Amino acid sequence: MSNQFLRYEVNQMAKAVLTRHAVNLSTLHFSFSGATLYLYGSLKRDPDGDFSTSTLEPLLSDLAELPQVKHLEFDLEDWNIYSDMSSWKISPRKRPAVSYSDTDKTYVIEKDETVKEILDDLKAERHGTEEKKRR
Repeated sequence: MSNQFLRYEVNQMAKAVLTRHAVNLSTLHFSFSGATLYLYGSLKRDPDGDFSTSTLEPLLSDLAELPQVKHLEFDLEDWNIYSDMSSWKISPRKRPAVSYSDTDKTYVIEKDETVKEILDDLKAERHGTEEKKRR
């Protein structure tokens, strides 16, 4: 059996396990190479949900039990996952706080105007804000 065929089979089995555990495969990528199954991206529940530590453990155990898989390696945006050979160390990654600045605004155009008129209005609004800051 060729290595390429074996790799294809393990990837297919990994996809079956991920699907069985309702993993959103549009946000998680995986690939088997050598004896390692690599998982990277975001580990979300399908269709729109999050996993918990207790729901991840069975998933990880099933992946680790796949034939030919000796190691699991993770590069996930939302979880830190490590194995110390006897148990899983799983913790959610802290998400950075979202900050919105004054430049993040939605403008609603209520009347027909040319692009020049709109840009002039925005420019005037910006200068008015700058004037207030100077005072």
